[in-house]
Amino acid sequence: MKMKKILMALVGFIILSGCSEDVLNLDNPAQYDETNYFKTQKECQEVIAACYSDLTMRPFYGRDWYFMFDLLSGQASKTANLEVDLVQFDEFTYQPENQYIDMAWLGLYRMSLRALLAFDKISAWETTGEDEAAYKDQMIGEAYFFQAWAYYYLTQLWGDVPYHDTWESIKNEPTLPRTPYADIQPKIEEALTTAIEKLPESWSDNFLGRVTKDAARALLGKLYLTEGENDKAITAFESIKTTTYNDDYYALFNRGNHTSPEIIMQVLHKFYGWGEGNSYYMFGGKEDWGGKATNCARHLEYGFNDWNNASIPDAAANKFHYTINGHDYIDPRNQFIMYGDGVMGDNTFAGGAFPYRPQDGTTFSGYKWKKYCLYEEFENVAIEDGDYSSVLIRVADIKLLTAEAYIAKGDYEKAKALINEVRTRTAVKAEAYSALDASNAFEILKRERYIELFGEQQYWFDLVRWDRLGKLNMMDELKSGANSKYKKFPIPTQEKETNSNMKLPGVITDGWN
Repeated sequence: MKMKKILMALVGFIILSGCSEDVLNLDNPAQYDETNYFKTQKECQEVIAACYSDLTMRPFYGRDWYFMFDLLSGQASKTANLEVDLVQFDEFTYQPENQYIDMAWLGLYRMSLRALLAFDKISAWETTGEDEAAYKDQMIGEAYFFQAWAYYYLTQLWGDVPYHDTWESIKNEPTLPRTPYADIQPKIEEALTTAIEKLPESWSDNFLGRVTKDAARALLGKLYLTEGENDKAITAFESIKTTTYNDDYYALFNRGNHTSPEIIMQVLHKFYGWGEGNSYYMFGGKEDWGGKATNCARHLEYGFNDWNNASIPDAAANKFHYTINGHDYIDPRNQFIMYGDGVMGDNTFAGGAFPYRPQDGTTFSGYKWKKYCLYEEFENVAIEDGDYSSVLIRVADIKLLTAEAYIAKGDYEKAKALINEVRTRTAVKAEAYSALDASNAFEILKRERYIELFGEQQYWFDLVRWDRLGKLNMMDELKSGANSKYKKFPIPTQEKETNSNMKLPGVITDGWN
């Protein structure tokens, strides 16, 4: 992902959608289109870079993804500063016209479009030598991975969605009806299986952040777990080569975390300078020359000394206080995740004592974020300090997912060993569970994922999975009395207005009109 150039616009796509037939017929040797571009390694690398850049664009890890899913899962709560469309995720009042739902839909389809274009053009690239041929195969693996990633999240958020499997499909039939969820899952599995075959186990240091076999194995395991195929999930998870934990929990989320041995997949953020490089401009929602190639938004917008748009609600913080082995216990991970009142959370920061007040509606009410918020180093955070990675998949996540699969199979001893491995590792040093059985295993697993991965946008998707598998009703977990239609996102208004197939009789609406 750390690539100096990002394709500012997909050349073929721009020409197809923005040029008249007369212009296309002009014989201009300097004019590029999809038939005469993507002929060299550099040009092919650009279309792969465009797939990665989608992860830094809105609404993903440049700003909005963490707001949306921390709020939905109850791990963040609004403050008076939070904008209205994001408040709707906190209150479960979002509608089809919500701009972030629209951006998520468009962004995931943009990723699929880029991945399919990459597969189409890189497959046709005529290489010169063994090194280029090997690199070509690896980039095709990346294209398969991003196609799978896009549809994994489309189906988790919307269920049945239009499915394109080729670049020609997008060009020739851009508006399709929704494909059943069950029909898309085998396509995702096939894409990930191919990605695992073609991706490298690791990349050289100059390509830090690019996806590997382990990232594809992890996503494949998550897919199997979502489908209740526990044996396949265990096989996928246990084939992952990355097994080392970071010895410092907080260092996983602080500046300079890029090389953490625990990270399986990450989005690198780097400040290159205001006028340097071909980078993502955060507030403009586009790729452009110059600007910010950094996710400064997380620690600015959550931070209590900067924009202060989100706090941690008391209900979330209280989940770190529970009973274990018959006695009262406060989980030690709370001190790495939040600032608090000295009982829960770290009560000091760079500026001194934390200005905690009970939840009372004031600007500084509630527990404040420490995870990804760099107040251990800076009382006020500048854009230039945003040189760190968003962690998407890591070892502890995979260990807990593996434990979940073993619980589903009734192998509680293996599940207990994995959960205790995560709890007692050097970075946490929490007390181990002495007993785990059918009566408590799922509740323990659920709490572990909630605490360990707090603020990492995982818990909402856990709830979606558990709801689908009949383990719980996710809305009962989140907001009493909320309409069950909120288990899925609505099809965006813009999509319904431009795609007539969305209005056909018999289309599943999941409670949305």
